[in-house]
Amino acid sequence: MAARGSAARRRDDASRTPGRILEEAIATRRARVGVVGLGYVGLPLACTFAEGRFPVVGFDADAEKVRVLRAGGTYIRHVPATRIAALRGALERVIGAEPGHGRFAATSDLVHLGACDAVLVCVPTPLTAAREPDLSCVEASMRAVARTLRPGQLVVL
Repeated sequence: MAARGSAARRRDDASRTPGRILEEAIATRRARVGVVGLGYVGLPLACTFAEGRFPVVGFDADAEKVRVLRAGGTYIRHVPATRIAALRGALERVIGAEPGHGRFAATSDLVHLGACDAVLVCVPTPLTAAREPDLSCVEASMRAVARTLRPGQLVVL
């Protein structure tokens, strides 16, 4: 009988693949969501996930944007400051062992990407003079994401 119990435990452990662990974290709203690029696409997306009770870390290279968000302000007309103020939380709490559900924290420090279970990249792709997409922001962001990748992390571009 003990052998049967051990076999069942091994099956349970084997079913806890990185994908299953992520799936469970999403279902229970414990998956930390990282949004790279807090412009007119990334900031509303980050807010929507935080309002959906996910802990969210927003990343932006612009230190002034991060400062404004940390103060509960906004720089995007269709994202009111009251929305940001209602969601903001301390970075340490959002990425901590017991993340604050429905909290949003902004940072410029990409080292915290590794704490996120899902990383959504929302950076600009302006057109060049030849009317081709300039992918330099995408490439730089993906290099930063690649440095922090771990098994089970979801990356969306």
